[in-house]
Amino acid sequence: MGKRYTQVTAALEWLKSGKTLTRYEGFMSLRIADLPKVIGKLRKKGTVIDTEMISHKGCYGPTQYAKYHFIKEAPEKEENKGENV
Repeated sequence: MGKRYTQVTAALEWLKSGKTLTRYEGFMSLRIADLPKVIGKLRKKGTVIDTEMISHKGCYGPTQYAKYHFIKEAPEKEENKGENV
C-alpha cells in the first residue's frame, strides 16, 4: 500500500522543489488552511525549515508574514537495522 498524499507531504514536496512557501501560497496553491501547523508537523519530524519574516505595508498599516524555506530533510529512521529480512 502506498503512502497517503497529505497536506504535510504536499508542503514538503513544494519546499523541496526549491520554492518558498507563504501562508497565502499554501492556501491558494495547495489548499492548506493552517500552514503554520503543517510546518510545525514537518519540524517535529526533524525537517529543517527556515522562517523568514517579511515586513509589508498592508492597507491597514504595517504587518509581517512568514516565508518558509526548505533547508534539510529529516534523517530517515533505520528500521530493522541488522536484521535479514
